[in-house]
Amino acid sequence: MSVDVSEAVAYGEADESCRHSMDSLTGSGTHIKGHHRTTSSTSGGFLAPPVETGHEGLVPTADARASRKMAGDTSLIENYEFQGMYHIFDHHKGAVTALKFAYDDRTRLAISSTDGTLTVCCLEPLPASVQHTLSGHTKAVTDFDWSQSNDFIISSSSDGTVRLWSTEKGTCLRSISLGAEVYCCRFQPSNNNMFVCGTAKCQLHVFNVSTGKSYKGGGGKTNGPVSCISFDRNGEVVWAGDAKGFVYCFCFHIASGRMQRTKR
Repeated sequence: MSVDVSEAVAYGEADESCRHSMDSLTGSGTHIKGHHRTTSSTSGGFLAPPVETGHEGLVPTADARASRKMAGDTSLIENYEFQGMYHIFDHHKGAVTALKFAYDDRTRLAISSTDGTLTVCCLEPLPASVQHTLSGHTKAVTDFDWSQSNDFIISSSSDGTVRLWSTEKGTCLRSISLGAEVYCCRFQPSNNNMFVCGTAKCQLHVFNVSTGKSYKGGGGKTNGPVSCISFDRNGEVVWAGDAKGFVYCFCFHIASGRMQRTKR
């Protein structure tokens, strides 16, 4: 293929002129936005600008780059770190079923799990720590409740028992067997020497904490397994929900421990 020498010379002059123009702009301190030119030492050709990579060689997407700009142009690793994390407890070996702070105490947190244990954790002083592990249930702990004084915890379990625990010593003080899975339990708010629990056999039971015995007439019946319980503030009314979607209202007689269903 023949090449016109005059055209080649003209092309070379134009390229040289363009190069001089670019060098003069660069030398004068003028910033040309978006211009990236990288040359290879072997071929003298033009290469694509280097690709920014993220953590462990991952190439960030356009959305990741946009997120980085919104985060103040910090590194990609910094954008995806946990920020402001207070503490992580990872001592349970099963799913966590409930989390409850002690009454009027933001420094003590109790946790129940399907691994059959409860733990009482202290959030202050730092670092946060596990104060007691309450072991004794043979199956999943389904629910628990603090006493008003925070000295005791009652827990219910799929093993068919309700247990009373000392939060100071971390020991089990009493175990009551109900012969069916127990899904929920609550202290009587006006008299913590009583508690109510609900079972898979569609029954509510009222027990005396000191004796471990049930009250005569202290109970109720639902259409389905009892899944949750809640008292009003005075402890005169107790609400119960079951697995069939019904919610029941019972009047609670504090002196005798008796319950009477009023509405469904």
